[in-house]
Amino acid sequence: MSNNPFAGTAIGFGTMSLCIENERPTEAESIRMIEELIDEAGLSFIDTADAYCLGEEEFGYGERIVSKFAGRDDVMITTKGGFIRPQGNWKQRGDPAYLRTACEASLERLGIGTIDLYQYHTPDPRVPYADSLGELVRLREEGKIKDIGISNASLKQLTLAKEIADVRSIQNPLSIFAYQAKWDAPLLRFCEANDVTFIAYAPLTGHLNPYLIETLSERFNQAARSMSLTPYQLALLGLRGLSPTIIPIPGSKSKQHVVENLAIAKIEIKPEVLSETNTMLREDSKKNKAGS
Repeated sequence: MSNNPFAGTAIGFGTMSLCIENERPTEAESIRMIEELIDEAGLSFIDTADAYCLGEEEFGYGERIVSKFAGRDDVMITTKGGFIRPQGNWKQRGDPAYLRTACEASLERLGIGTIDLYQYHTPDPRVPYADSLGELVRLREEGKIKDIGISNASLKQLTLAKEIADVRSIQNPLSIFAYQAKWDAPLLRFCEANDVTFIAYAPLTGHLNPYLIETLSERFNQAARSMSLTPYQLALLGLRGLSPTIIPIPGSKSKQHVVENLAIAKIEIKPEVLSETNTMLREDSKKNKAGS
């Protein structure tokens, strides 16, 4: 395997939508869908977290539905720790003792001895960031983690994480129409200069409004159709126009949609075309917001 755990990976699959929604598929349906995506569509990168569940009583659900595929040479499964779910709420928990317990519980649920990439899910304002990362470094030294990543972090936190833990990835929300150069560009440039992969979650619209892209720009939709693409495929490809370090991880409960998303791995579009369509979508998105 390359020193870069993401070598050759263009897109992944985020499991959040299979876990946190009341109308989610059954556990058996989710497992079957993931298996078919691996065998039929070439899915090789799956992202989950221990906190992907409906509430505290089923904590670890997201890891359990992917545990069948953990340890395979052809699939990288990443997970996260740092949130707890009391009464279904999301609460940060980043103290070192908890992160150790969480990581060890994830190993047990996944049924493996080492997690390929373990991500600190979110900063805990009550705990110094360096203390949280330091525990992950110790877990890596013990062989329980191969690589460390962070999530929902700022450039300042990423810089510190690279110094302390030599993190391999940052997972933050990023999409073409919500791109903010003031905040996102410095993060991307840092990633490019320091061999850090940017894992883009919510790269389309997130789980709140899955049809938003279709309503933002008819010009963008027409551009997608002219390339025999869906607007969602073009929006995912557009992230390449922002930075080669980006790997999007869109999620969906629909196998067909995931197959369409995964297909972008084999599609090549000239950078200047992506730049043009990216600008088009952002311009029309701003116009829609101004008119609302």
